[in-house]
Amino acid sequence: MKASKGQIDRFVDRPGAEVRFYLFWGPDEGQSRALAKRLLQAMGADRFIVISNAVKSDPATLADEAGAMALFGGRRLIWLEPAGDEIAAGIEALLAAPATESPVVAV
Repeated sequence: MKASKGQIDRFVDRPGAEVRFYLFWGPDEGQSRALAKRLLQAMGADRFIVISNAVKSDPATLADEAGAMALFGGRRLIWLEPAGDEIAAGIEALLAAPATESPVVAV
């Protein structure tokens, strides 16, 4: 689902369990990153960075990391930055997975 400008604040400040992938993209990269950081704070989660090239070489990596539980408990947000076309196969695998433990954000 693509959020309209008016819906973005709601999705970022009150994240729901039904969303497993967030893409923040636009001409203002700083604004996209700021929205991703607001999401991280609203979730009360830790940022877990996955390198885009790792997703390119093994698309299942993203779905595996999103499905894994945090080692020390708590919530985590899988973070991809910079994210380009190289993550497409990984996102397809993520969305095809039956369930995930952690959402993914790409900037």
